[in-house]
Amino acid sequence: LLGAVHRFQSGLLLFIRVYQINYVLAGNYMKFMYKMLFRLSDDFVLMSN
Repeated sequence: LLGAVHRFQSGLLLFIRVYQINYVLAGNYMKFMYKMLFRLSDDFVLMSN
C-alpha cells in the first residue's frame, strides 16, 4: 500500500511539473503571438495612412 501511495505521489508531482512547463511555454507563445499581431497592425496602420 505504501509503495502505491509513493508511486501515486511521484506521478502527481511529475504531472504538475510537466503541466507547469507547458503552461510557461504556452504563455511565452501567446506573448509572441500578441507581439506579432501588434506589429502587423502597426504596419497596416502605417500603410493605410
